[in-house]
Amino acid sequence: MGLSGYIILNQTLILAGELPALNEIIAASKTHWSRYSRVKRGNTQIVALECRAQKLKPVDAPVEVIFRHYRPNRRKDPDNVAGGAQKAILDGLVKAKILPDDTMRYISSLHHYFEIDRKKPRIEVQINVTDQEEIRA
Repeated sequence: MGLSGYIILNQTLILAGELPALNEIIAASKTHWSRYSRVKRGNTQIVALECRAQKLKPVDAPVEVIFRHYRPNRRKDPDNVAGGAQKAILDGLVKAKILPDDTMRYISSLHHYFEIDRKKPRIEVQINVTDQEEIRA
């Protein structure tokens, strides 16, 4: 439930800059067994802190998550960019208690869009409630 008993149906999280791409995460994991854990934990924490700073509200219903990646250039493959960011963002939403879990019970769909913004790279994450009847307030 949102403020004054209203249900928050749509929210947007904006993450400035970039998160590591999937290839960077894989490369880090190959250097030492604990490196992946540190990278994942750090990125998940960044997302969770941003959720709190931007005052996102908890959602206890199925959602679609739309990722809009504003990249500084076209150098990285979209699947590489999406794969690295998606895991950290979903785990961060759970860590911040915005979502109860990142299973199919709470995530109905994931969508990624890619654009170029050389001056202000960022990831905008839109969280939309998809089934209002499932809301357990």
